Amino acid sequence: MSEKPSFTSEYEEIARKAWRVFRRTHGLNSYASILALAAWERIGKFTRNDAILEESKQLAREYLSGHVPSVSGAYNSYIYQQGGNATAWLLARGYLPEAEQILVAAAERLCREFPRDDEGLFIHPNRTDNLLWIDTVFGVCPFLVWVGKAAGRKEFIEESVHQMLGHHRALFDPATKLYHQARFGGKLSAVWSRGVGWGVYALAELCYDLPQEFPRRDEVRDAFRAVIDGCLAVQDADGMFHQCMEDSGSYPESSGTGLVLYGMGRGIKNGSLDRKKMVEPFLRGLHGLLRCIALDGSIYHCCTGCLAPGEATIASYAMHPWKCNDIHAAGPVILAFGQAEQLYRNQLIPSFDEAMNEER
Repeated sequence: MSEKPSFTSEYEEIARKAWRVFRRTHGLNSYASILALAAWERIGKFTRNDAILEESKQLAREYLSGHVPSVSGAYNSYIYQQGGNATAWLLARGYLPEAEQILVAAAERLCREFPRDDEGLFIHPNRTDNLLWIDTVFGVCPFLVWVGKAAGRKEFIEESVHQMLGHHRALFDPATKLYHQARFGGKLSAVWSRGVGWGVYALAELCYDLPQEFPRRDEVRDAFRAVIDGCLAVQDADGMFHQCMEDSGSYPESSGTGLVLYGMGRGIKNGSLDRKKMVEPFLRGLHGLLRCIALDGSIYHCCTGCLAPGEATIASYAMHPWKCNDIHAAGPVILAFGQAEQLYRNQLIPSFDEAMNEER
């Protein structure tokens, strides 16, 4: 395997191009923007690039200062207006200490006021059918762990794990080992690529950042491994995951693929997944995802949005359109290739040229 690089590798360059396209085409007023910023921050840390970290902090301060007054998503006024996972990660890593008071207040309000079902799980605030969806664990669980660790608030970490494992019980399909995107009115939606990706992202972050002594850490790790096993069973020969993960005839979908690959890479890095088992599907997935990315960093085959609640069947998801440079596209790609960059710098995977040119 190559020596540790001291220059920008192609993994990093792909992430950089995706970020540049995102900044040209989208603003900060979406939960998907928070994901893209959270992904970009990691590039700064992985590559020890002070300029990227400074840019990330300045953008995070746009949220903290109230200059992004409305952010789309169910958790808008609770944690998204404060920058959600992007600001929380910077706080937890020591880059944004001034965020602590604001984010602690946001976490307190979330835990105190957000609607819950009879099991104490967060449900959609604007519905009457107890809508439980996997999007919650992406938006809430890493945020609570990072703020909890930074502020020494164990109850936030406990809430995060309660939400994660409760949603896992409610939405995990033991037959496919994949997540339904939502449960509402006694019905379960189809298994949708980005929905599964949201769950994998949250589990990967919790496996990485839960305190070692936390009593339910092994339960989270076991849930993570189970869902990854389900993903491996439906990964196609080109490395992609499809819009309907149960239907190989639906189109290969880039955002779900990027999120699952990020989870795989995160698990390789911290040992929660078996490196020998995971490197080949991880690299194959990057190879497939690369086919969805143009030379300028534009990203294709990204689904435009979820269908739950609503019809949310396999057939309806299969017909749901994708869009070039949809707002959800950049974050997962930056995460996946940024994580590849970190693994390469730690000599856990081969160089981009070796990996992408290998006979498949």
